[in-house]
Amino acid sequence: MVLTSTRSDIVVEEHDTGATLTLLARNPLVSWVVSTVGGFASLWTMMLVAYGLAISNYLTVLVMTALIAAVFWLTWHIGWRPRSFQIAFTRDSLHVGPHRFAYSEIQSHGLSKHGGDVVDPVSMGAPRNVTIGTHIYVETGERHVPITVGMKDAQAEEAHRLFGHLLDRHRSA
Repeated sequence: MVLTSTRSDIVVEEHDTGATLTLLARNPLVSWVVSTVGGFASLWTMMLVAYGLAISNYLTVLVMTALIAAVFWLTWHIGWRPRSFQIAFTRDSLHVGPHRFAYSEIQSHGLSKHGGDVVDPVSMGAPRNVTIGTHIYVETGERHVPITVGMKDAQAEEAHRLFGHLLDRHRSA
């Protein structure tokens, strides 16, 4: 059975050694941080443009206007441009970024809007594996590990449907 998606931002590629589920999405947390930094950088350069206009220094105005354009482009390029995220299903395990999960370790999976892994604030200063927005997670023992970035609800539901089919197929193989 060949799995296909009805969405253009989700692609399933099946090959001899397994399958790859590729999602085209952006990380909302990164988008917010980059937008905040880009906004402050733009305000600073806009003040310099206003100063250049006040003293009739048009070279300053030109350079700062170019800098504003560069900040806007970097903000879009780093924070708002969708990136591809891959979930690889091999014969013996599931690979997501640096994480590897044996199929026998995965007790359940699902969609969540709240979440992340178990966080011990005493042993780590900043929580890791915290995902904002609707994401797919796998549960291994006591761990609730997000394996995708936050997505829009319709994209997350379609990705979870395909993820479930691929996981069931590779678990039974």
